[in-house]
Amino acid sequence: MNDDYLERHYPFEGCFNFRDIGGYLNQEGKRIKKGIYFRAGRQDRMSDKDLSQLSDLKIATQIDLRRPDEVLEQGKGPLEAMGAKYINIAVFPEGGSDKLSRLVGDTRISGKRYLGYLEFGPTTWLRLFGILANEDNFPSFCTAQQAKIELAFQRLSYYLF
Repeated sequence: MNDDYLERHYPFEGCFNFRDIGGYLNQEGKRIKKGIYFRAGRQDRMSDKDLSQLSDLKIATQIDLRRPDEVLEQGKGPLEAMGAKYINIAVFPEGGSDKLSRLVGDTRISGKRYLGYLEFGPTTWLRLFGILANEDNFPSFCTAQQAKIELAFQRLSYYLF
């Protein structure tokens, strides 16, 4: 367990791995600001207690990196109803999983596969950077599968300090 796990992690009942990305070091040794960029999976499973705790964070923008079909299957979650701006930016398009497998092989969860996400071009990342360049969008919350969030975090780590 990281030394700062308890400080960074929010113990929600229904949602897993909800945490503040702030505090991580980027490659230049600078710390990312705390309280501006959060991430989690499956916020659609939040309890009433979780929703109260989430409301206290006053999230301004939800950035959803899932494909539209994933959003339909799991839902957007509660943030939009709480007043957050909802923005869907699919990291890779419909059929992207098959294309990734052709590009990098059937590697399942791996660094090689995550790097393959970049093969879909810069448009997604440029849009994400544009959103996060506007302080009116903070605090922001990122919704996606872990791999997509971690890749976004790695790309943003130069800028959010």
